[in-house]
Amino acid sequence: MTILQHPDEARLQFEKALELDPFYDWTYALLADYYDRKADDIPEDQSSAKQEALLQAVKHYQKAIELSESTSAELRFNYAIGLAGAFAQLNQLEESISAYDLALQILPNFTDAWRIHAAIAQLYLNLGDRGNALNHIRIAYSNAPDDQKEQLQTS
Repeated sequence: MTILQHPDEARLQFEKALELDPFYDWTYALLADYYDRKADDIPEDQSSAKQEALLQAVKHYQKAIELSESTSAELRFNYAIGLAGAFAQLNQLEESISAYDLALQILPNFTDAWRIHAAIAQLYLNLGDRGNALNHIRIAYSNAPDDQKEQLQTS
């Protein structure tokens, strides 16, 4: 059973799994992904339902990160990226930046770290912090592949 084919049934199974083992980080991450996808499927005119789904995603990503001390860096990185995205959708931009920073701490040599710096730059711009935005876009530009640098210049 996959989350995409039977998402509500999968959610019930994840919740049952948490009753059996409330310390397994991956189950929390799967629940977070479920709520994140659910939020994507909720129409914009149902903002309170969308917000509630995103808050559930945040709660579960945070728990997954909290429990993931012995988990692979790649999974912890993915949890932090998911958390950053959920916070951004909730317009909690400072929290989103913190989650992206956590992802960069977990995998500092991530090949596409420049993309994260570009996302952080956009968040700082949205906050009106041009100084930090400029700092992160410079890092993104200096580490981006040549075929992506033009895109960074126009964004």
